[in-house]
Amino acid sequence: MCRIEKANLEDLDEILRLQYLAYQSEAALFDNIDIPPLTQTIDEVTEEYEKGLILKMIDDDGAIIGSVRAKEADGTIYIGKLMVHPDHRRKGYGRRLLTEIERNFPGKRYELFTSTRSKDNIRLYQDNGYREFDQRIVKDDLIFVYMEKMKSEVSIRKLSAEERASALDLAWRVFSEYESPDYSKEGTEEFKKCLHDEQYLVGIEYYGAFDGNRLVGLVGIRSDRKHICFFFVDGKCHRQGIGTRLFKAVRQEYPDQTITLNSSPYGVPFYHALGFEDTDKEQTVNGIQFTPMRYGKDMV
Repeated sequence: MCRIEKANLEDLDEILRLQYLAYQSEAALFDNIDIPPLTQTIDEVTEEYEKGLILKMIDDDGAIIGSVRAKEADGTIYIGKLMVHPDHRRKGYGRRLLTEIERNFPGKRYELFTSTRSKDNIRLYQDNGYREFDQRIVKDDLIFVYMEKMKSEVSIRKLSAEERASALDLAWRVFSEYESPDYSKEGTEEFKKCLHDEQYLVGIEYYGAFDGNRLVGLVGIRSDRKHICFFFVDGKCHRQGIGTRLFKAVRQEYPDQTITLNSSPYGVPFYHALGFEDTDKEQTVNGIQFTPMRYGKDMV
């Protein structure tokens, strides 16, 4: 029965030899042996060992037939070099290694990447709860798929006054990445100005979504007229239902009232999916593009 243990410094040469063998199949996908796992040196593996954790899978004869490594940074566990000897594939060993490396870092967010051509790898990660959140071109014929798994349960609560600055920082980061490209320079500057305008910000209640202690989502609503001013979710957490849960939390606070908002072009499909309806055509004011919407009993 194969067992999984923490690798020792003395194991690194054998793990690197396994790596050179295991990644031949990846190289064949590109007809190119010049891929990072096949050019890595023992010094580089040693550096990864010193900065993180390397696991080894050992067979009954004591040979290393599988390995995986990981390091932690800013609350995320970066997993890499998940490998199994070609003679021992399709036995569930990759899944066991992946599960074991997660167990060594409980309650965290996990991230890894593979190539777009590595269909078996992608399927393995998807079957274990990972989802794609980005693709990056390394070379003309090499594209990496980045995948993540959110381990911690996301919680929703009203934010304190002291947490407002962090919420507005999140709003600016998400706006800059996903919405600013649709806006003119004037519109981007206008939104940025709103984030620092105390007269505009007064009277807004903030609800936050937290992955552990990390703020990953935000809704800001004017309690006096039930108008949502801010609605943002960290890009790494899109399509995980966090925005829907945030809106349900707000709706519980205002169950019988009509709720309005002005949707950016990027957000229109999401708000329609929540049940909002347009109340007018798209408009532009001070460079800000928006479609007025509402949700509630008096919709027609």
